[in-house]
Amino acid sequence: GPATTISGLDHLVGATVQILADGALVPDQVVAAGGTITLETAASVVHAGLQFISDLEPMDLEAGSAEGTAQGKKKRIHEVGIKLYQTGCGLVGPDADHLDEIVTRTMNDPLGSPPPLFTGDYDIPFQGGYSTAGRILVRQDKPLPMTILCLMPRLDTMDR
Repeated sequence: GPATTISGLDHLVGATVQILADGALVPDQVVAAGGTITLETAASVVHAGLQFISDLEPMDLEAGSAEGTAQGKKKRIHEVGIKLYQTGCGLVGPDADHLDEIVTRTMNDPLGSPPPLFTGDYDIPFQGGYSTAGRILVRQDKPLPMTILCLMPRLDTMDR
């Protein structure tokens, strides 16, 4: 049945773990000396483990320009459309220091419940400035699923 004390984590004593309790993300915890963690609310199915960060960074963008290629020219991405499949959350931005959250939870979803997995096109404003690379970084740092089918950057290319 549901429990608040989860044991059997002896191999992770002293480590910080991410926790899914009945599918809902709960705050990270440090595993106690006895190999246990204690949940605020009892849960029946609990997953706990070390954080794993997944990064996707495609090659430099080629979007064309009035003069032909966009390679080597300054460009500014102002929005990114992401085609997602069964995704819980994630982050996107020009680099690891400038990431914005992909928020799939809506006001109608009850707090403390697992977030519904989102499938569809998600548009997010992009905070990158002008650069010749036009880099996009997509990160998943939570223990939730993320499948990216397509990235659709919207950008301006400077010919001169």
